[in-house]
Amino acid sequence: MEKAMLSSTKRFGMVLIFLLVLSSFLTGCGGGEKVLKIGFLTEQTGSEAYVGQASIPALQDYVDKINADGGIGGYKLQLIVYDTRSEVPDAVSVTKRMIDQDKVVAIIGPDWSAAGIPIADIADASKIPVVATTASNINVTVTEDGKLHPYMFRVCFIDPYQGYAQADFAYNKLGLRKAALLTDVASPYTVGLHQFFEKHFVELGGQIVASEGYSGGDTEFR
Repeated sequence: MEKAMLSSTKRFGMVLIFLLVLSSFLTGCGGGEKVLKIGFLTEQTGSEAYVGQASIPALQDYVDKINADGGIGGYKLQLIVYDTRSEVPDAVSVTKRMIDQDKVVAIIGPDWSAAGIPIADIADASKIPVVATTASNINVTVTEDGKLHPYMFRVCFIDPYQGYAQADFAYNKLGLRKAALLTDVASPYTVGLHQFFEKHFVELGGQIVASEGYSGGDTEFR
């Protein structure tokens, strides 16, 4: 657990440093302001609550350490945390609130792709840098027509990498030649993995013998 916490702290530390450097260029850090507000968009309740509940203490500890050491260039950090309740509309709403009401200079999060995709447009429109943590769908940082979102970033690998790695492992390491896919069609994350796994598995010589879809929360499958 200690090793995992250290890993989380290092990861959030890298994100914070990146955001602070970027936001200093964007805001100029002028006007005598002594506090830099950093938004943290995460899940404290709902289906993905385990992510936020584990990450908030790590990030707050790192912010406290920075402040105890004098802050950044004389500025103290203030962490503004909102619960997305693991729902996309809530994630979008609190992102706007962080920017419009709390006046954050940068945002960490969200953790999942379904929220990251619409938040990218908000980041671009407001010119507030947002760094998604584990949102891996390619459209979190790139538009449907292939243009980069200038204010949306991520710190994790993307779905093509994951899908290809899974297909390679299944075909070359496990020796499997047939696969069946069950996909949450309401989740950009699983849809992306499905797409890139299927593509690479077939390219390797494998066969997809079944492909079924469902929506998260479904309880009736007859």
